[in-house]
Amino acid sequence: MNALQPCTTSVMAAHICPRGRQGQRGVTLVVGLIFLLVMSLLAVSAIRFSSVNLRIAGNAQAQVEATAAAQTAIEQVMSSAANFYSPLSARTIAVDIDNDGRSDYSVAVSAPDCLGMMAAPGYSANFSGFAPQEGYWDVAAVATDSRSGVRVEVHQGVRARVLATAGCP
Repeated sequence: MNALQPCTTSVMAAHICPRGRQGQRGVTLVVGLIFLLVMSLLAVSAIRFSSVNLRIAGNAQAQVEATAAAQTAIEQVMSSAANFYSPLSARTIAVDIDNDGRSDYSVAVSAPDCLGMMAAPGYSANFSGFAPQEGYWDVAAVATDSRSGVRVEVHQGVRARVLATAGCP
């Protein structure tokens, strides 16, 4: 059958005759627009999903950094035995976590809280008051970051051998 010849309307010829362009007019446009809409929705949801994941990762990183800053400040307090003798005092320590010369976190370290003292092993009597004691303390630190608003509180248990004159009630 020649493309220029009109289709016959007989029952047998209807199966052979291709549809003309008049039957498909506008369908391609509608299908294309629906496909474009679906692709746009997928793209927008992917962008939102990645944005939320980026915020979650940033918050987790800030929390880990603040915990590290609090632990650094606690280690500074624990590094000196003088911090476990009277008078015990709270202090604020500036911590530079990324070593760029600027303090990144302000860490408020409370005075070590004495939980108890026990005679050190090997010393049965403390007649002179100078026998070593095993002291148990709780050191708390609160790290805050003004940029991200992160606030983390860390408690560290400490056992140290000190003299009986250490500041413990």
